[in-house]
Amino acid sequence: MSNRNSLIPWQVLSDRIWRRLPKFQRREDLRHQQTVHGLKRQIARQRALVLLAQFALEDVPLDDLFQRTADILASTLRATIITVLEYRSPDNMLCLRAGIGWPQERMAQAYCSLDDSPLAQFIVNTEMPVLVDDLQQDARYAVSPQLAGRGVRAAVSVMLRCQGNIYGLLGAFTPEPHAFTEEDASFIQSVAFILSGALSREADARALESQRLRLQGILDTAVDGIVSIDPEGIIEAVNPAIETMFGYQPGTLLGRNIVELMPERYRAHHKRGLRRYLDAGESTVIGQRKELAGLRQDGSEFPIEMSVGEIRTASEHLFIGTVHDLTDRKATEDQLRQAQKMEAVGQLTGGVAHDFNNLLTVVLGNAEMLAEDLPLDEVQQRMMCNIIKAAQSGAELTRRLLAFSRRQNLQPEIIHVQALITENSELLRRTLGERINIKTESDPDLWPALADPTQLETALINLALNARDAMPYGGKLSVEAANRTVEKDNEDAAAGAYVMIAVTDSGTGIPADILPRLYEPFFTTKEVGKGSGLGLSMVYGFVRQTGGFMRIDSEIGRGTRIELYLPRAERHLANPASLPDRLPDNISERVLAGEARPSRAAGINVLLVEDDPMVGAYLRDALSEAGYTVVSATNAHEALAQLRAPDCPDFQLMLTDVVMPGGVDGYALAVDAARLRPEMAIMLSSGYNDQYGERSNAAAPWPMLQKPYTRAALHGAIDALLSSRGTALHQPLNDMAAKGNTQ
Repeated sequence: MSNRNSLIPWQVLSDRIWRRLPKFQRREDLRHQQTVHGLKRQIARQRALVLLAQFALEDVPLDDLFQRTADILASTLRATIITVLEYRSPDNMLCLRAGIGWPQERMAQAYCSLDDSPLAQFIVNTEMPVLVDDLQQDARYAVSPQLAGRGVRAAVSVMLRCQGNIYGLLGAFTPEPHAFTEEDASFIQSVAFILSGALSREADARALESQRLRLQGILDTAVDGIVSIDPEGIIEAVNPAIETMFGYQPGTLLGRNIVELMPERYRAHHKRGLRRYLDAGESTVIGQRKELAGLRQDGSEFPIEMSVGEIRTASEHLFIGTVHDLTDRKATEDQLRQAQKMEAVGQLTGGVAHDFNNLLTVVLGNAEMLAEDLPLDEVQQRMMCNIIKAAQSGAELTRRLLAFSRRQNLQPEIIHVQALITENSELLRRTLGERINIKTESDPDLWPALADPTQLETALINLALNARDAMPYGGKLSVEAANRTVEKDNEDAAAGAYVMIAVTDSGTGIPADILPRLYEPFFTTKEVGKGSGLGLSMVYGFVRQTGGFMRIDSEIGRGTRIELYLPRAERHLANPASLPDRLPDNISERVLAGEARPSRAAGINVLLVEDDPMVGAYLRDALSEAGYTVVSATNAHEALAQLRAPDCPDFQLMLTDVVMPGGVDGYALAVDAARLRPEMAIMLSSGYNDQYGERSNAAAPWPMLQKPYTRAALHGAIDALLSSRGTALHQPLNDMAAKGNTQ
């Protein structure tokens, strides 16, 4: 017995002992072993679930989580084939996300249509797990062609959810019949529950990230600046707009105090207000819009509008500020105010010039009559000559005022600007002197412009003289012309094609605070007696009346550039009949020499329509003295009553003012009068320089006599008009009368 080879092996002894035990004891031991094995299996599965849950809580890609799940299912359920399928509802397809027993290249590829797998369809439709011991014996649960091709016989499969919706399927399969238990189904169901939680967190994270990206996109593209600060005023977040607005590099505002974006005068007030709100809840800022100044990094201030909101959570307290840059709006408001002021000044100057022209008509006409009718010695003649010259100077002044108010008489023509500049360049050189170096330049294909050439030449000379005065020690002056297209409406003119004429000097420049006032009449930076202040305002009025606009750019010590934008010419314009609107330079000498005495016109009946009593009295005397029979009316209604009266004279002429009270101007009166008396000649007269008051663009056959005028000019115009009766003027009158019947 001492020989080791004679020892009975332990397994053999165990079997012998087992066979000799009573059957009842053997059954008890078997149940005990099964219980132990069951506990061990249950512990192993619980450990697998814990490991999977820990892995699912980590920030790992879904494909890695799915593959770990497949490995756990394979080892725990002793299955050789595992599928983690994703269901894609748009195309009703199942996609293999992970698994065991499949080639790696099949992963993340289309698996099969849901219609091709009755087993998968059953789970999706009933939302219940499926356990099949032998698929060949249970035709209800036919599997997909892929599984069938691998000889699958047994299966356990459950639905996989994400936020309550179907995400896909989990399945474990064996190639031989196998009795999957309820415990197996419960285990795979637990695995699916863990995956569902991970999928829901992943979906929440994606939604949160998408929301964050949308919010970040809104912040990044917002025009207004957005800043968040903590209760201490420290900046925690900003968007790019506020960095650009305040002139900071990206990221450099974080950690700074918000007071660094405020001028010094606001900082103490801000700190007191913030502390008062945190302590007592009192605020005059939260939920309100405030206009104040912001401070850029370079130290410059700019206008802003700010509104402040508040965010409170369990873990943080933030203030959100929204900042809107008001620089452009303030500039637009300033431009609008300036435009309104200029319009008001234009209306005022136009009205003043109109009334002044009426007064000058009386002064000039009566001075002329006195000079003709009274014997004057040398001293008296000189005094009378001075009166007439002063009236003539006043008329020139009113012309400039009317030019500013855009009520002058323009004769627009198609102008070749390059030729006009070339023709006037020598005149400019002689006028400006040798110390000014003049350079001219034009686009080779320069468009023609539509403007009054005389007014344009006058405008260029005015601008050149201003430039000369800004260069007392000499300098450079350039005149250039180019084509320009304005793509959108601006504050000055409509979109369209323009010819730009620029006059640039190298002079002293103009201070920025003076630039807005340059167009105002009588405003000048020159010494007293050196300028009237009407030159630039007259240029402004001419350009605006032409349909263009002006721009001025100036810098102290660098010079000034003034650009005139004139409309591109498309066609010729026919000008209505007109008479010279300027007094001859030698009118005083001609009056005193007796050259202005009118011819007699006995037998001619004149209907005089004039609302100004002094002008009406002068005209009545002047016409009566010349032999005309005059009937007066003070407005259009009285004139039409005279024309409709059955016993009214046979008027050969109606002389009417344009601007009159009563709601009917001289133009409308002329239309009605031409219809009532087509054989009667009509002449208009106005203290404005436009041809037909507010209807300056209307083509009409009636000549305009511009105030102030001399008696000789009055009689000469009447003689010319009456002598033309029965010729070319008769037909247009009838045409206009016919138009009047349709109005």
